[in-house]
Amino acid sequence: MSSNGYERIVELIAENPALDVEELVKMATVEGFDADNAREWLEDALEKNDVLEFDSKYRVVRTGEYSFGEFDHQEG
Repeated sequence: MSSNGYERIVELIAENPALDVEELVKMATVEGFDADNAREWLEDALEKNDVLEFDSKYRVVRTGEYSFGEFDHQEG
């Protein structure tokens, strides 16, 4: 597994908040990543608190490079 894949899954979540796991995995596979790897990266991101899960949807923790202003999404 590549670290750039981990970073990309976190970016996908930041760019597309409130998607479920299947939607995220589909987006990752369209970009050429393996579906199983995408699921593992998502689990790693949850464990590292880079990503939050709420109601089976995923969002990025808004700190550092993913703070508000980087991506224009509604708050809430």
